[in-house]
Amino acid sequence: MKNKLLLLFILFLSQMSEGQIIVDSSVTSFLTRYPNVDIVPIKRDTSYWQSETKVELLFSENYYKDWNAGGDNIVSLLMKVDWKATYNKDNLNWDNTLKSELGMNIQEDKGLRKTSDLLEFNSNFSHKTSEKWFTSTQLRFTTQFARGYDYNSDDTSDDDELKSAFLSPGKIFIGVGAKYVKDDDFYIYMSPFTENTTIVLNDSLALKGDINKNKQNYYHKIGPWVDIYWKYNFYSKFYLINKLSLYTDYFRDFGRIDYFDWQLDISMPLSRYMTVSFGFQTKYEKDILFDVEESTTGEKETRLQVRQTLGIGFKYEF
Repeated sequence: MKNKLLLLFILFLSQMSEGQIIVDSSVTSFLTRYPNVDIVPIKRDTSYWQSETKVELLFSENYYKDWNAGGDNIVSLLMKVDWKATYNKDNLNWDNTLKSELGMNIQEDKGLRKTSDLLEFNSNFSHKTSEKWFTSTQLRFTTQFARGYDYNSDDTSDDDELKSAFLSPGKIFIGVGAKYVKDDDFYIYMSPFTENTTIVLNDSLALKGDINKNKQNYYHKIGPWVDIYWKYNFYSKFYLINKLSLYTDYFRDFGRIDYFDWQLDISMPLSRYMTVSFGFQTKYEKDILFDVEESTTGEKETRLQVRQTLGIGFKYEF
């Protein structure tokens, strides 16, 4: 009977070109001395990982010709990519999500304009301490892909006011705390100490002070953070997803909401590859300022921001 030996240190690095395996000289010497040993390759165990990716293309179009009521010809396209990877082993849990979307609008006589832009990454590493409670460390990073403008003219030009750019702003939240997980559809994360870093790499936007009223490229805060996530299956494969985030600063107006973000997403698949998607987001950031309408002194104010998307289009999951 042949002896069987599991060799864990064989490297499969050059199989791509000629189907060859390059091994260390000591391994070659060992195989020469023991030619009857069977080699059983070991596959890496990835059963602890689960991942999914969803890609959506939402499309809308308006066309008018000699239409009495009037109207502009518009073509809109919104691309969304959602990725999730989760690691579960023993008492360890590591959740990673990436949410991104970019929307463009082509309107007659007004050129190409951005309608939606979001890049958000979340990572939560937790250790289970009881049936539903975890000690947890969380990272959140948010920004946008492309430049955004306040369009002051009919055509895209130098008169359009720059309002945002990549990492202008960018926000990073890093905190430690506790996470209560009822099931896959509901959790609450609470952190007594979270660092909130605002990044404004574009110098002109930083000096203007609309994104960060402190007019700095980097601005740091420390305070408590709360995340609430709820996913509801209301019909067949129709889902409603709520996510609420709250933050306040220990050293500046503690107790007053410094950052508020509520995201609502509804997914209603029509078939395997077709879907209706609705998104609503409202947020408040104390350091982001807007011009006061009809002000003659350049007065600024904070506002509740609102964003909404609705479309029908192509969906692919893998």
